Amino acid sequence: MNCRKARKLLHRYFDGELAAALSTEVRAHLDSCAGCAAEFQALEALRKAVQSLPDVAPLPGLWARVEREVAAPRTLSIWEEAEPWFRRLVPVAAAALVLAACALVASRGPKAEAPPIGRQLAAAVFPSYEEAILLNGPISSDMVLRATIYRGGRSVNEAR
Repeated sequence: MNCRKARKLLHRYFDGELAAALSTEVRAHLDSCAGCAAEFQALEALRKAVQSLPDVAPLPGLWARVEREVAAPRTLSIWEEAEPWFRRLVPVAAAALVLAACALVASRGPKAEAPPIGRQLAAAVFPSYEEAILLNGPISSDMVLRATIYRGGRSVNEAR
């Protein structure tokens, strides 16, 4: 038996919970390994220290309070009553909603301004560029073309 396995079994050996064959293996390892034997001796010293402590009388009425707490019906919160799969699903769904909201905000980013030529065309077609922006938002060349057609098909130069 190696130290790693012996240390995993040490507390069960100390409490007498191991089968006879496994207990014999751990005892043989403790006899041959100083490190594991020192750890086992520390457990024995701790047990002796705890056993040497004086008995303490419980507070008056403690047992009655314990019995009342055990007998009282416990009401569970909605979260405690929920199925385990649902309790795992809620944080995942919340994270998905946050990601979806971030994607929506990112996709709506700043609107592109019309290129300088678009501004010149808009100035020729609309009474004022600022008014056009206020009425329609950013101006695209398609909007300028539609506005030109609406004004009777005159070209940009004729509109001035």
